[in-house]
Amino acid sequence: MKLTLTFVNLDSTPSIKAYVETCFGSVARLIRHFEEGGDRELHVELARATRHHHKGLVYRASARLALPGKRFEVIEQHSDIRPAITALRNRLREAVERFKDTAVSKRRR
Repeated sequence: MKLTLTFVNLDSTPSIKAYVETCFGSVARLIRHFEEGGDRELHVELARATRHHHKGLVYRASARLALPGKRFEVIEQHSDIRPAITALRNRLREAVERFKDTAVSKRRR
C-alpha cells in the first residue's frame, strides 16, 4: 500500500509522519488481499481548520482509499491531531473489514 500524506495549515513533523505510518499499518494488512491487481493508494490529509481557534474541534483528518468496487472516504475532527488520526484509522478499518467480509462471502457463493 502506498501512503500519501498531505498537510494543510499544519507543520509536517517526523513524529506525526511516523505515527500515521504505524497507525495505518493495520489497514495495509487488511487490504493486502485487494492488491493483486496493483498497489493501492491511501491518501491521508491532516489539516488545521483555522489558525485563530485554539479550543474545540480544531484538527481534521481525512482519508481516501479506493478498492475494486468500492471507494472509502472518512473524515474525523478532534481537538488534538493524534486522537483524530487514531479515530480516522478505526473508522476506516471498520469500513474496510465490513467490505472485505461481504466481498469474500460473495466470492465463496
